[in-house]
Amino acid sequence: MAIIISQRATLWNTKYKMPFAIGAIDCTHFKIKKPLNNSDEYICGKGFYSINVQATCNANELFTSVDVSWPGSVHDSRILKNSSVHNVIKSNDVEAYLLGDEGYGIAPWLMTPFKNPSNPIEALYNSAITKERTIIERCFGQLKQSGFVLHNIAKHLNDIYQYSTDLDSNIENVVFSSDETSGVTCNQIRENGKRKWLPIANMLSDNSN
Repeated sequence: MAIIISQRATLWNTKYKMPFAIGAIDCTHFKIKKPLNNSDEYICGKGFYSINVQATCNANELFTSVDVSWPGSVHDSRILKNSSVHNVIKSNDVEAYLLGDEGYGIAPWLMTPFKNPSNPIEALYNSAITKERTIIERCFGQLKQSGFVLHNIAKHLNDIYQYSTDLDSNIENVVFSSDETSGVTCNQIRENGKRKWLPIANMLSDNSN
């Protein structure tokens, strides 16, 4: 696993500037019909029924993980904490990390922007991470566009498919995990993540000079 993570970090650095990054992470909502059961769970912040889909991608705009287990009302950070990606990336031993937006909490394995950059170095860091993490948004856009094309092709070919509203089993089988069980609190994770903020920002600043 360490070899794979190192290879992804190398791939990222051939195209982008964030040192030791291996990819980007985000969630996106896919509209669905109103489920038969527990429908309130599926109403997202924008007021429609959805599945909140989490995905990661690499520097080649290829998806490296996808989680479609969660209803639209669930926050992105909660999905991450209960995903297999979280378990893998937090235990890596090569200092690699994913890039996320401000909706996620910072951690040693997940870099997010400074909330209030106070100097040019922090501003440069924010500019870099904001620019580079948009790759996952492009991937989502390409996915949805392709999905519409495939839908039209299926209709043209009279390919009949059955829509399923049996979505609630996904919630019932979710296994919740917490870093508190290993003796590490959320505050400790955030503080450990913040310790990486400035070293990474300084590396970006040095490389820009």
